[in-house]
Amino acid sequence: MKNKKLTHWFFGILSSILFTGCQPSMTRVSFEQIPIGAPVASLKEQAGDPYEIIQEEDGSQKYRYLERTQIGPTTIDQTTYDLKVVNGQVVYKECRQADRPLNISTP
Repeated sequence: MKNKKLTHWFFGILSSILFTGCQPSMTRVSFEQIPIGAPVASLKEQAGDPYEIIQEEDGSQKYRYLERTQIGPTTIDQTTYDLKVVNGQVVYKECRQADRPLNISTP
Protein backbone atom coordinates (compact mmCIF):
# COMPACT_ATOMS: atom_id res chain seq x y z
CA MET A 1 0.00 0.00 0.00
CA LYS A 2 2.81 2.38 0.88
CA ASN A 3 4.58 1.69 -2.44
CA LYS A 4 1.36 2.42 -4.33
CA LYS A 5 1.01 5.80 -2.59
CA LEU A 6 4.65 6.59 -3.33
CA THR A 7 4.17 5.66 -6.98
CA HIS A 8 1.08 7.90 -7.29
CA TRP A 9 2.92 10.74 -5.58
CA PHE A 10 5.97 10.33 -7.84
CA PHE A 11 3.93 10.28 -11.06
CA GLY A 12 1.84 13.24 -9.86
CA ILE A 13 4.97 15.33 -9.31
CA LEU A 14 6.53 14.14 -12.58
CA SER A 15 3.44 14.96 -14.62
CA SER A 16 3.11 18.42 -13.07
CA ILE A 17 6.75 19.14 -13.96
CA LEU A 18 6.28 17.91 -17.51
CA PHE A 19 3.06 19.84 -18.13
CA THR A 20 4.06 23.09 -16.46
CA GLY A 21 7.78 23.02 -17.20
CA CYS A 22 7.25 23.71 -20.90
CA GLN A 23 5.12 26.82 -20.42
CA PRO A 24 6.56 30.22 -19.56
CA SER A 25 5.74 31.35 -16.05
CA MET A 26 6.42 34.34 -13.84
CA THR A 27 9.33 33.97 -11.43
CA ARG A 28 11.42 36.49 -9.55
CA VAL A 29 14.04 36.35 -12.29
CA SER A 30 11.58 36.84 -15.17
CA PHE A 31 9.83 39.63 -13.21
CA GLU A 32 13.12 41.49 -12.80
CA GLN A 33 13.91 41.09 -16.50
CA ILE A 34 10.70 42.84 -17.62
CA PRO A 35 11.57 46.49 -18.24
CA ILE A 36 9.23 49.42 -17.75
CA GLY A 37 7.88 50.19 -21.21
CA ALA A 38 7.79 46.53 -22.28
CA PRO A 39 4.88 45.74 -24.62
CA VAL A 40 2.19 43.32 -23.44
CA ALA A 41 3.11 40.89 -26.23
CA SER A 42 6.64 40.43 -24.86
CA LEU A 43 5.25 40.18 -21.32
CA LYS A 44 3.02 37.26 -22.33
CA GLU A 45 5.86 35.70 -24.32
CA GLN A 46 8.23 35.83 -21.35
CA ALA A 47 5.82 35.04 -18.49
CA GLY A 48 2.79 33.40 -20.12
CA ASP A 49 -0.83 34.33 -19.55
CA PRO A 50 -1.55 36.16 -16.29
CA TYR A 51 -3.59 34.65 -13.47
CA GLU A 52 -6.01 37.54 -13.94
CA ILE A 53 -6.28 40.91 -15.66
CA ILE A 54 -7.92 43.59 -13.52
CA GLN A 55 -9.50 46.59 -15.23
CA GLU A 56 -8.70 49.68 -13.13
CA GLU A 57 -10.94 52.75 -12.84
CA ASP A 58 -8.31 54.96 -14.49
CA GLY A 59 -8.46 52.81 -17.65
CA SER A 60 -5.23 50.96 -16.98
CA GLN A 61 -5.00 47.21 -16.54
CA LYS A 62 -3.30 45.25 -13.82
CA TYR A 63 -1.77 41.98 -15.00
CA ARG A 64 -1.53 39.70 -11.98
CA TYR A 65 0.73 36.65 -11.91
CA LEU A 66 1.06 34.17 -9.05
CA GLU A 67 4.07 32.04 -8.27
CA ARG A 68 3.30 29.19 -5.89
CA THR A 69 5.97 26.96 -4.40
CA GLN A 70 5.18 23.79 -2.48
CA ILE A 71 7.05 23.89 0.85
CA GLY A 72 5.33 20.98 2.56
CA PRO A 73 2.65 18.37 1.94
CA THR A 74 -0.17 20.86 2.56
CA THR A 75 1.64 24.20 2.54
CA ILE A 76 2.60 26.61 -0.24
CA ASP A 77 4.46 29.87 -0.40
CA GLN A 78 2.96 32.48 -2.74
CA THR A 79 4.46 35.48 -4.48
CA THR A 80 2.15 37.92 -6.30
CA TYR A 81 3.47 39.92 -9.24
CA ASP A 82 1.39 42.90 -10.42
CA LEU A 83 2.22 44.83 -13.57
CA LYS A 84 0.29 47.97 -14.47
CA VAL A 85 -0.31 48.31 -18.20
CA VAL A 86 -1.28 51.55 -19.98
CA ASN A 87 -1.72 51.70 -23.76
CA GLY A 88 -0.27 48.20 -24.12
CA GLN A 89 2.95 48.92 -22.19
CA VAL A 90 4.14 48.13 -18.66
CA VAL A 91 4.36 51.35 -16.64
CA TYR A 92 4.69 50.00 -13.07
CA LYS A 93 5.74 46.74 -11.39
CA GLU A 94 5.12 45.43 -7.88
CA CYS A 95 6.03 42.17 -6.17
CA ARG A 96 4.52 40.91 -2.88
CA GLN A 97 5.46 37.87 -0.85
CA ALA A 98 2.76 36.21 1.26
CA ASP A 99 3.17 37.14 4.93
CA ARG A 100 3.06 33.47 5.90
CA PRO A 101 2.80 30.13 4.12
CA LEU A 102 -0.68 29.18 2.93
CA ASN A 103 -2.30 25.96 4.17
CA ILE A 104 -3.88 24.07 1.28
CA SER A 105 -5.18 21.07 3.20
CA THR A 106 -8.84 20.22 2.87
CA PRO A 107 -11.02 19.74 5.95
